[in-house]
Amino acid sequence: MPWRMMRFLFIMALVILFIGLNAGYSSDIRFWFGEKASFQNVPIYVSLFGAYLLGALSVIPFAVNRSISRLKKKKKKQKAEKESVDKTTTA
Repeated sequence: MPWRMMRFLFIMALVILFIGLNAGYSSDIRFWFGEKASFQNVPIYVSLFGAYLLGALSVIPFAVNRSISRLKKKKKKQKAEKESVDKTTTA
């Protein structure tokens, strides 16, 4: 348990260090060609955080689908075991 907390604090220290070192740097972000969909002077750490968040959100449907399929397989296996037990007891 203390190792998990120490690891979390270490990672947070690295994140804070990264933000502190890159606080003065900024960039322009364009979503398409032209000036209509662009943001000027966006800090680097904000754009990286946005990319990380978008990636994390894109994984959620796959994780949910995997857990649902595991539950279905487990129920199917239990049903098959129950049917095999019922067949052996009635025979």
